[in-house]
Amino acid sequence: MKNFVFRCDSKVPTKLATKCDLCLNSPCKNNAICETTSSKKYTCNCTPGFYGVHCENQIDACYGSPCLNNATCKVAQAGRFSCYCRKGFEGDYCEKNIDDCVNSKCENGGKCMDLVNSYRCECPLEYDGKYCEDKLEYCTKKLNPCENNGKCMKTNGTYSCLCPPGFSGKNCETNIDDCEKVNCQNGGSCVVRLNCYFMSLKFSQDGILSYECVCLPGYAGQYCEIPPMMDMEYQKTDACQQSTCGQGECITNANSSEFICKCYEGFSGPSCDKQTSVGFKSPGSYLALDPLTSDGNVTMTLRTSAKTGIILYYGDDHFVSAELYDGRVKLVYYIGNFPASHMYSSVKVNDGLPHRISIRTSERKCYLQIDNNAVQVVENSGKSDELSTKGKEMLFIGGLPEEKAENAKNRFHVKSTESFKGCISLITVNEEPVDLKHALQNVNTETSCSATVNFCTGIDCGNGKCVNNALSPNGYMCQCDSHYSGEYCDEKRIKCDKQKFRRYHIENDCRSVDRIKIAECNGYCGGEQNCCTAVKTKQRKVKMMCKNGTTKISTVHIIRQCQCEAAKSFLTRR
Repeated sequence: MKNFVFRCDSKVPTKLATKCDLCLNSPCKNNAICETTSSKKYTCNCTPGFYGVHCENQIDACYGSPCLNNATCKVAQAGRFSCYCRKGFEGDYCEKNIDDCVNSKCENGGKCMDLVNSYRCECPLEYDGKYCEDKLEYCTKKLNPCENNGKCMKTNGTYSCLCPPGFSGKNCETNIDDCEKVNCQNGGSCVVRLNCYFMSLKFSQDGILSYECVCLPGYAGQYCEIPPMMDMEYQKTDACQQSTCGQGECITNANSSEFICKCYEGFSGPSCDKQTSVGFKSPGSYLALDPLTSDGNVTMTLRTSAKTGIILYYGDDHFVSAELYDGRVKLVYYIGNFPASHMYSSVKVNDGLPHRISIRTSERKCYLQIDNNAVQVVENSGKSDELSTKGKEMLFIGGLPEEKAENAKNRFHVKSTESFKGCISLITVNEEPVDLKHALQNVNTETSCSATVNFCTGIDCGNGKCVNNALSPNGYMCQCDSHYSGEYCDEKRIKCDKQKFRRYHIENDCRSVDRIKIAECNGYCGGEQNCCTAVKTKQRKVKMMCKNGTTKISTVHIIRQCQCEAAKSFLTRR
């Protein structure tokens, strides 16, 4: 091993210095920032518009690998590319497999299946071999048409199948539907019992020999014929009983009959009746809105952690599409000037945080802006000078109907038919906010985004923790430690409060017939020797409804007053 000795005024050899700092040799390209993560590793943080381990690649028209079947993509001009096909393929995207079945040698009714630069013969049931030249015997290992453990028996050059219980048909292929004549009521689903396991029949699947009705929450009975217990309201006593807060919580002023509506996540307006957000998590989900104009703009806020999914699609022969590709927004614009023009956002948007997306079409150009980043533009140059809207196609958000999605993919308008996964909110079309309740079509979406994204991503609750909460306007709330309060748990709390709210009183399998006014004592009294506790309560008789159909009267202790007390006088409730 070599030993090095340096004087204070001597220069450390670069070869040795890079063993301590891998970034000294400037391995990152295109003005990327090099960051040492350990003695043996470093990371290149790319500037917008570049990608790769060393940020050596520029995001251009070939970034999304548009050429198919391992073809080579080369940029022809800004936003456009050419595909160079390998042997066996042809087409603008090398999408066509050259038909090798033209001169096939398949015999005895064998069907030729085209491969890449080759083919194979798919033989009828009675034949085998490379070209279906060999005839098979029934009820042998190579030719047993009986399914579901049916027993194969030879009969005069043909066969018959002896089916096990629960199956029928020539080849025992039919599973006898035990749910065919079962009428599960009130939205219940018939399921079949199979070796002590269950299989859902919502999509006409079936098991063997027995069935059961699985009821929606609250319903009961062999056929889900027993409805849930109905709410029995007490006399309305405050302004909120008369409110029309829709998708929101009514909050009253203790000193007047006035109230305000605090809207749940995804809703707005004085009565919380305008839907502003929509969640996407199911395959095939989408929204359809009114058509765009030739010079139109669409803005929206999206949250997602997915790498792929359709964001927006409009048009048919002429079109504009936006989808996720590797977490970036891929924009394709075509107004009749072949080929279509492609562009990718310089930044990724799949970090789970909210991002404002703006897409604007104007004549041959289409503009894209993500948050406050620089506006990107792509031009579909040629004779045609604007996006045609004569067909009055609907504007699709978050996905496409199945047939239209397949058609768009086959015409290379989109790369994937997958619906968006996450939350899209605050949509405006031509500067006008869209009330999503009035969408032309709304398929398989969620009215709340709480089930599709984590609203706590990027939220610092300080002296507490963040939890998703669909009843909060922001979709989350900070649950503060006992000594803190405030929206973000950053305020020291030295007071004892009585917090009032309405909820059902639950005792075992019984529930109050209506929500009742109750309270809890919460606060911080300056140290462990003092507690915020109830010092005055009252009793109330409440009518309860039980799951078995009976009713009873229960005594509930209602807190009237809270204050800081010495720990020794802490009240325990039973």
